[in-house]
Amino acid sequence: MILQHRHLSPAPSSSSLRHVSSSSGGQLLISLGSLLDDQHWHRVKLERLSTHVNLTVDRNTRQVHVTAELSHWEIRQLSVGAVQSHGLQKPILPNRNFHGCLENLLYNELNLIELTKQSNQQVTALGNVTFSCAEPVSVAVTFTDSQSFLRLPGLTWWSSGVVAVALQFRTWNKAGLLLTFDLPQLESTVWLYLSESRLRLQISKAGRAALELSAGSGLNDGQWHSVEMISREDCLSITVDKDEGATAHTIVPLPLTAATQLFFGGCPAQPNSRGCTNPFTTFQGCMRLLTLDDQTVDLIKVQQRLLGNYSHLQIDMCGIIDRCSPSHCEHGGRCSQSWSSFHCNCSTSGYRGATCHSFTYEKSCEAYKHRGNTSGQYYIDVDGSGPIKPQLIYCNMTEDRAWMVIQHNNTELSPVHSSPERNQHSAHFDYYDSEEEQLLAIIGQSEHCEQELSYHCRKSRLLNTPGKQQRYMIKAGQRGCEEPLKGWHRAQRRGLRSAGGWEVRVQVRSRRTGLELSRGSRQCACGLQDACLDSHHYCNCDADYDQWANDSGLLTHKESLPVRSLVLGDVQRPGSEAAYRVGPLQCHGDRNFWNAAFFDKETSYLHFPTFHGELNADISFLFKTTSSSGVFLENLGIKDFIRIELSSSSEVVFSFDVGNGPLEVRVETGVPLQDDRWHSVRAERNVKEAWLRVDGFPAATQEAPADGHIHLQLNSQLFIGGTASRQKGFRGCIRSLQLNGVTLDLEERARITPGVRPGCPGHCSSYGSLCQNQGRCVEKTDGFSCDCRPSAFTGAFCHKEVSASFTSSMSITYVLKEPYELSSSSSSSKAPSLSPSQSPSPSIFSDVKLRGENISLSFRTLQSPALLLYVHSSHKEYLALLINGHDELELRYKLHGSRDVEVMSSSVVNLADGRLHTVTIRRLADAVSVQIDQNAREDFNLSSDAEFNSIRSLILGRVQALSSISLTNGPGENGETETGREGGEECREVDVRGSSWEERITFNLKLNLSPMLHTADKHWVSVVRPQLTDESDELDAELGELAALGFTGCLSAVRFNSFSPLKDALLHPDGDTVLTGPLVRSSCGSSSPAKSYTAETTHSLSDQPGSVDPGQPLVNAIRSDSALIGGVIAVVIFVAVSALGIVIRFICSRKETYRNQEVKASQPDDGQEFPFSSRADSQGAASENQKEYFI
Repeated sequence: MILQHRHLSPAPSSSSLRHVSSSSGGQLLISLGSLLDDQHWHRVKLERLSTHVNLTVDRNTRQVHVTAELSHWEIRQLSVGAVQSHGLQKPILPNRNFHGCLENLLYNELNLIELTKQSNQQVTALGNVTFSCAEPVSVAVTFTDSQSFLRLPGLTWWSSGVVAVALQFRTWNKAGLLLTFDLPQLESTVWLYLSESRLRLQISKAGRAALELSAGSGLNDGQWHSVEMISREDCLSITVDKDEGATAHTIVPLPLTAATQLFFGGCPAQPNSRGCTNPFTTFQGCMRLLTLDDQTVDLIKVQQRLLGNYSHLQIDMCGIIDRCSPSHCEHGGRCSQSWSSFHCNCSTSGYRGATCHSFTYEKSCEAYKHRGNTSGQYYIDVDGSGPIKPQLIYCNMTEDRAWMVIQHNNTELSPVHSSPERNQHSAHFDYYDSEEEQLLAIIGQSEHCEQELSYHCRKSRLLNTPGKQQRYMIKAGQRGCEEPLKGWHRAQRRGLRSAGGWEVRVQVRSRRTGLELSRGSRQCACGLQDACLDSHHYCNCDADYDQWANDSGLLTHKESLPVRSLVLGDVQRPGSEAAYRVGPLQCHGDRNFWNAAFFDKETSYLHFPTFHGELNADISFLFKTTSSSGVFLENLGIKDFIRIELSSSSEVVFSFDVGNGPLEVRVETGVPLQDDRWHSVRAERNVKEAWLRVDGFPAATQEAPADGHIHLQLNSQLFIGGTASRQKGFRGCIRSLQLNGVTLDLEERARITPGVRPGCPGHCSSYGSLCQNQGRCVEKTDGFSCDCRPSAFTGAFCHKEVSASFTSSMSITYVLKEPYELSSSSSSSKAPSLSPSQSPSPSIFSDVKLRGENISLSFRTLQSPALLLYVHSSHKEYLALLINGHDELELRYKLHGSRDVEVMSSSVVNLADGRLHTVTIRRLADAVSVQIDQNAREDFNLSSDAEFNSIRSLILGRVQALSSISLTNGPGENGETETGREGGEECREVDVRGSSWEERITFNLKLNLSPMLHTADKHWVSVVRPQLTDESDELDAELGELAALGFTGCLSAVRFNSFSPLKDALLHPDGDTVLTGPLVRSSCGSSSPAKSYTAETTHSLSDQPGSVDPGQPLVNAIRSDSALIGGVIAVVIFVAVSALGIVIRFICSRKETYRNQEVKASQPDDGQEFPFSSRADSQGAASENQKEYFI
């Protein structure tokens, strides 16, 4: 349909297309054009192309996708100029029929106007329709600024008492004076004005409002609105838009006379103007059809100065401009406007700035991590100011990575039961709050992505058999794709419909025992490792056993991700069962965030294609340098340009020209920027303003000239790190450069550009401060990580407290190596190798005789007195930190065996109040300082020896007895033992400290004797039960009693010099720590104080109702790792006790006793080494209780 129209009436001034149904008044599909009621001809074209509809107004076209019910139009009746109800419950645009002229009205090839002229029976004309366009043209007047006004004299016959004033106006402003005049008889003033988009009438006398009326609403919409004020002897009324608006009445008349002067829009600028005062805003907008008692004012005479007076008016035109059509507000921002400007409401867009162009959120979890954020939910805007919307994602910040975790609607283990009625089972996965373009963008920018896929089976085959072609069993991919999963298996395509589109290529690395699929291999992990249940198959499930098996693994090939659908084939046979789980999509790394280039010469630069940022241009990057000046970026046009440069050591300048002359935005930081640390720069230029921000300093902003040029027109190459003239080049690093949401690949271009190197090391100088609590910053190629080994904390930034709840019977003993053992183990070739995470700080081992300690810990308890920390040496020297009976902190030093204990008591009281307290103790020689919480530091001095010699162990909690056993196997060195029997070739020593001797001996017998009993040689076992040595023997009576009480409460972040005993006990239980009782990790800072210890409740497999197949996966059941471990340990202990019973019975039957012999020391277990190094394992002489038994 094509038509030309001339809009004359005060009707909506834009063309719109609505979808109308019988149950509603219609749904707006598209709107285009603005201010079409300007008495000019406009061309409108509406066309439907399949499922799209195009609407064209003049030269502007907009396309919209229509619903299925609109894809096939069945037009039975076409109405022009008015909308018929057609049985609608709610009419469309009631009483808003078209008033104006139409020409060239075409429907397909039919000229509807010509058919109407010919009185064609198919066409019906209703109302006053003529075939000419001779509508009278009204004269409008424009009030342009605050000095605009129009003065008209009153009429001579107004003394009769009847007054009528009417006008039409249009404006974008919510407030403005329309009309004012004085009433000398009443000593009053009348104001007719707009306030908050409503029409108000106020009569004021002696500065007080004697009367107020209001009518209408939303009158600042840019449309023409009519206002009429009528005053009679018994009535005063104001009416807006006639019967469509609102009317207000009062009985107060207005005694206007011929001497009354009417002021429209405002008052003269001269002070004390007679008859005009304006306490309101001046009107800015258009007026027309001004009438006084039904007589239209001739505005042409006003223009000719023949009638009234005026100032700053544009007569015979309406100069209103629609600044919101087209809208400059991006990302769904809502545009509103005034007469001279527009405003974008960005509150629901996720963006900010004058045009909702600037991104609010970071582009990845990696970026959030380097702002110091910890794990949690964050909005990710993967393309910054680009078109992709932000999405809410969980960021899992580990010590070395920042994982983006995107959940979908089915991450639980889901069962599939056999059904003869169907030959396959399909599942689809919808990712929460994630659109396809968002997911693909995240996958594309990440260094690595993975998604776990687990398949548990019972008589349900997965892939195929070697050398045979079987039908497909499982496929994965996007929704709606029925092509089998290529690279996972090769399927016969008979009977499959190809949706054509998506082919999954999978490369999966093994996790536990599971699916490991490489491209084209068609094998699971067990097939690649020759470890399948059946060697004739490539997957465990293909063995088709009537028992539960599984294949699982990780999909890591980006082309395969994310998994949108899963189809299982072998589920129709009787007895077939399966369960599957598709984990969340997880990605880490940000290739854009670390994309960097190093410019080592002032003449070096990189060049890229022309930057296109005509209306909006945002630029962001990071830099570091040792130079005081240099150009970061420049792009030139014929006259226009854009440039960002470091103008001095503390100033960055953003300059550009869009045809209004050069404009500069400067940020002076006041601190040097050439400090070889990373600094961030963000700049934006749009049609309203330009702003620049450097690091966290306040942004500098410059307003754009009103009604100036707005398009930035560039045509040369974009230069990075220099200029086309090769002058004022930048020396240093530029990283993560983005222009309008697009990252420039600096590294790729730097590889082929002389004088520029890809990448830029040295991140710890900028980000090292993020590592807290003595954590060390470690440089990486693409960033940094925090090494938390020297810290008592853990987490991405060594910020998470490591704390545990203690009961009175619990203890942690941290055993240190003796100095000679350290040197011998370090020189031995058989010494256990340590991973970097296990390696201690070298400075720890350099001083065996301590002349100082740095101790810090936090505690929360209600116990008083209580022992917090006990450190003792091999020379009966010790350090004890405790809470005494007066709820005060007490530090005791005994640094010489023959001298008395020195006691230092803090003045801080009420420490056993159930609240968290932090203690820091520092000693250097004889100077000791103690600080508790935020209280003042307290200083003490020791009078005894200042050296702490050969520390043996640290104990948290109750001080326990120490003991050990030794198991010896095989013939002795000389073939004889001390009793003449065959001796021991191998010695295994097992710590039994912290638990009953019987429990640990039976448990270790099971583990250590099993490999011995399977050989053909005769074996014998030497069970050593040495004398128990109690640490409390070294203590005085008072401290010994206190040590036996133990500690009840919570300990956190325990640190002694460079090692952390509590952290190692919780995170590395196989290290040099001995535990007594269940060690429960908790949070001292968040949990409430409790007087008693509360054990955790766990659920084991036996807690689940019903019978469970031993290999069957649990679906939606409560699962607990601690319960599983507890069950396994219980079984092992039971078997060990049984074995020990058999051994003892056999021994008793033989009744042979052998002499005691010395036990050889065992080799230390692999694990983390700690300062002063030596497990305090028994190395002394033979015990009198040692016995040998022959087996």
